[in-house]
Amino acid sequence: MPRRPFPSPGQTATTAPVHASTGAQSVQSSARATVPCTAAQRLISVIHDGQIAQPRNTLVRDDGEVLAVPFASAMAGAADVLPLGAEITALLEEDGQIYLDPPYQDAGAQITLGAAMSTSSRVIAAGARLITGEEVETTVRVGGEPMKARRKIRFSTFEPAPFGVVDFDADPEAEVPLSPVPVADTELDRDAMTSRAFAFRLSRRDLKAKGREALAAEIVWPVAQGLGRAIDATVFDVLKALPANVWTLGKAAALGVPFGAVRGIVGTSGTGAQAVEGALYVDGTPAELTADMAETFLGVWNRAAVVVDPNIKLIATRLDASGAIEVVCFADMQALLPNPAMFWIVD
Repeated sequence: MPRRPFPSPGQTATTAPVHASTGAQSVQSSARATVPCTAAQRLISVIHDGQIAQPRNTLVRDDGEVLAVPFASAMAGAADVLPLGAEITALLEEDGQIYLDPPYQDAGAQITLGAAMSTSSRVIAAGARLITGEEVETTVRVGGEPMKARRKIRFSTFEPAPFGVVDFDADPEAEVPLSPVPVADTELDRDAMTSRAFAFRLSRRDLKAKGREALAAEIVWPVAQGLGRAIDATVFDVLKALPANVWTLGKAAALGVPFGAVRGIVGTSGTGAQAVEGALYVDGTPAELTADMAETFLGVWNRAAVVVDPNIKLIATRLDASGAIEVVCFADMQALLPNPAMFWIVD
């Protein structure tokens, strides 16, 4: 998928007719007075900006005449970002009654988009490390101005060092055998990050029936859940691409893995799964279901990490004169598995 230039958090890139003589954009697309803070407000804002955006292939002369620009895009749209740190809030009726409240949220508690995403991920629930937010990017000052800078990310796992017996009384010339350094690591390759996307359309009728506020609040939670599943799919794709490492208890024992550290994730084929008194197991290890693969994997999931770009990219494109729009959400992520031997497929 080709990379697209996106604005930084809080910046809006709304297209509008440009005056040929001054290069200024129409007042119609002026910047918002305040930066939206909640996830729903971000989505509402980009939907609104997408509805009023104008095609890129028009110029407005000083006398008001509109000129066509050859070879420029006739699509009109807006772009923004949806930070994983944005809050998901309940939606209130006019009488104060809550009719939409994010699942798993206690009364009065605040939950971010990233936290909701993590809750929906099977691999994170099993112990995988989520790397995002300030771990991925930081703010530095260049010439007194703040700028976003990307951090170098390396994920390392450590295993016990193999100490052996050395008897110098029996053999004064005995040597200590050399062992590999028991550390495995891998680095994030930003050029190899997987881009996953979700797109939906809203007609003018949809927007009038519920309003932008209600639609945005309803869409945000499914987006959060979908991001959790996207994380899972990213990890599963890496595991499935590895040479088959078939599960046996002996292989886990040979790696020194505590049995209690092993967890299973069961795909749509149900291979090896057993339901016992309301709990799911694979070869005696606790397991969970997923719809994002057919296979069943057992693994020590805290030996895996997933890097997720802390800003979900949003592009809203106006489809017609009525104000119908298409919204696309882009998320960049990459799975890091320094020691693939810690994961096994069940046959």
